[in-house]
Amino acid sequence: MRRSLSEEFYKFIHEKIAWIGTLAMVIMTFYGAVGKVTPKIISMGFGAGQWIVIVLFAISSTFFAMEYQHRTIIAMLYKHSHKSDIYFSKLFVLFSYNVFLSILSIPTTFLVKLICFPHRFSWTIMVNAHQNVWQALIVNTFGNAIYGIFAITLSFTLYMWLKNNVAVIGIGLFMGFMGSALSAASMDFVPSLIEILKWNPFNLIFITQQLIVPNTEEMSHLTNPELIGANLIYALILSIVGLVLFKRRQV
Repeated sequence: MRRSLSEEFYKFIHEKIAWIGTLAMVIMTFYGAVGKVTPKIISMGFGAGQWIVIVLFAISSTFFAMEYQHRTIIAMLYKHSHKSDIYFSKLFVLFSYNVFLSILSIPTTFLVKLICFPHRFSWTIMVNAHQNVWQALIVNTFGNAIYGIFAITLSFTLYMWLKNNVAVIGIGLFMGFMGSALSAASMDFVPSLIEILKWNPFNLIFITQQLIVPNTEEMSHLTNPELIGANLIYALILSIVGLVLFKRRQV
């Protein structure tokens, strides 16, 4: 397992797509400063969380897809007797990348504010009853990282099932832009089933804002601990399903 981890980290660091994804997140964070900006927008990292999710979807599926496209998966299976070593090594690398992007979004947010709004929006302005801007930014970054874990495991599982990288990226874009709206609409449309529908996977994206915007709970119908727990439980289930599909997939 240690050897597999070392190999996967080496490959990932030397893949252009990893650095392109990082650059894209930084650029889109600056783009988030265009238009109307409020302290709440700043506390959300100028929307960095949304872009991190999309980057993770794209890179997670591509990281696996390249092995099949270049046929390097054959050599990997020959060197490693356990498919689970390959699968979980890749998963751990992407989890680490998720943490990296989440942490990077904090200084990037500070930089965007420094450049675009140097004399506006004090970091100590309260954005809710308990948090000022910088405190809310830290909490929201935690929420983004939790959702990132779910996004990575979903991306892996979808790729193993659909065997189509473009389709997985498309689903990631849809969930990033429309997931919360679709989930809220479905619960409004069938209010009698809210207790069931609130656990749907599209609802999990609310964690990227609810931790600092308390009234979001009225749309998600889940408490903060429930949202965190649901994301992690879904991620665990998807990790297992993805591994099973990977083991059954023919090279």
